[in-house]
Amino acid sequence: MATANLDRRFLNHTQCVQAIVHAGEFVTPVIKGEPGSGKSSMLRSVAEEFGDQWRNTGDYFPTDKYCYIYFDCSTKDVGDVVMQIPDMQTKALEGIVSSVFLFDDPRPKVIMLDEIMKCPKMMQVMFMRLILERCVGDRPLAKGSIVFATSNNESDNVGDAMLAHGINRIMEINYAKPDATETNVHFSNIGVSALTRAWIALNQRVCFSYLTCDAEELRSNPFIFNPAKKGAYCSNRSMHKADTVVVKHLDKLGDTMSEAMLAGLCGVAAAQSMMTFFKMAKDLQSVKTIFKDPDGTPMVEKDGALVMMMFNAIDEAQSNTDLSAFVNYLKRKGSNMFLAMFFTMALSTKRTQRFARNNPEILEWSRVPGNYQLLI
Repeated sequence: MATANLDRRFLNHTQCVQAIVHAGEFVTPVIKGEPGSGKSSMLRSVAEEFGDQWRNTGDYFPTDKYCYIYFDCSTKDVGDVVMQIPDMQTKALEGIVSSVFLFDDPRPKVIMLDEIMKCPKMMQVMFMRLILERCVGDRPLAKGSIVFATSNNESDNVGDAMLAHGINRIMEINYAKPDATETNVHFSNIGVSALTRAWIALNQRVCFSYLTCDAEELRSNPFIFNPAKKGAYCSNRSMHKADTVVVKHLDKLGDTMSEAMLAGLCGVAAAQSMMTFFKMAKDLQSVKTIFKDPDGTPMVEKDGALVMMMFNAIDEAQSNTDLSAFVNYLKRKGSNMFLAMFFTMALSTKRTQRFARNNPEILEWSRVPGNYQLLI
């Protein structure tokens, strides 16, 4: 559901995608949210909403129905939109639309104008016909084309501003920063390590939003990224980068380098918390042992260790047999909440949901009155 903050309404990632698909052919949705919260992945999500397989092929890729085009407004200049080419006969400059918009391809376009409110005012003027009329220069997009944009909030003081005459002609949507559960579902689907995801699950405050949390939480939270506050840099973007360049290489980097690099990516408090958790996780048994002998494998005592093993099990399970074995191990803990958390993970992660939906252990548990409502 949308969440409220004073006079704002916030939509989550899925709701924003649905708004883009519903309205983007007729009006340009501008998705506004805090830095590093996942807005730039919106084009991928729109493609998946249309049933298209996402391909990381640079700034655009075609499918049978659409051409998907990513345009980073903060790094482009006028020549990337319309190039002024001299006409040799008239000696006048003629505006030629840049090939980045693929006008030689007749298919409708899905165009994402990332960081639209950070581009120079001259660029915003040039984009107005695209935003309002679905034209680049004098060339109209193919019928059925969708245009949407993203931006940070003006209140973040990171250089975002919209031309006054354009504000009343777009659809502004406030983007709700994904919480820990939503973040981990996305991170699981894009290959973020179980270590990082387990740390996030145990430290859910890292995904709190400075726009919606109360004053005491905002004052005491040592993790969340607020552009107006130095020292804390935890965002979906920074945690993804931390996992890619540090967490997946802990043994190679060593403790000193790892902590220093994590601090530079996510802040000192997050780095210290991560390293403490990662050292504990080194002593865990392989979940493959549990898959083979769920009754004979010793039960871990610390809750944090068990959460880590749950994420490892999601990454390692290859079948319902593996999943059921880990569920039987987890039952020995005697906690319905741990079972609910694990089942939520299994049912929301793409690689496991295909067999988790028919898992006999999950089906039996969900039939018990009150259990189904525990799924997050």
